[in-house]
Amino acid sequence: MLFFPLTFLCRFNRSLSLELSNNHPNLLIIHRKIALILGQWVSEIKGDTRKLVYHALIKLLQDNDIAVRLAACRSLCYLVQDSNSSEQEFFDLLSTCWTFCFKLVEEVQELDSKVCSKFHSRNT
Repeated sequence: MLFFPLTFLCRFNRSLSLELSNNHPNLLIIHRKIALILGQWVSEIKGDTRKLVYHALIKLLQDNDIAVRLAACRSLCYLVQDSNSSEQEFFDLLSTCWTFCFKLVEEVQELDSKVCSKFHSRNT
């Protein structure tokens, strides 16, 4: 049996991005988990894949489910704060990102969520 390491790009292209493209309401939990996974795999996201992940997370910031949006906001913050991050890669997306992050801050009800989303939006 042959084993080969599964790269992030392979995993993202073959399954994660496909799951994100499916907007069925029953997949909200999957979308939230993907947002969390993207935040945990920040060190593996390199090169052109970063732009794809930025777009995926910003799309998740537009989701109807607040838990999905909070997870996307958190992961986006981790991605932007990563040492491999380039300001130029994110600059074109900055205004869109800010718009959705501030919209999220306005909509959250709990104090912990407000503090968390404000902190994360300030760091992006």
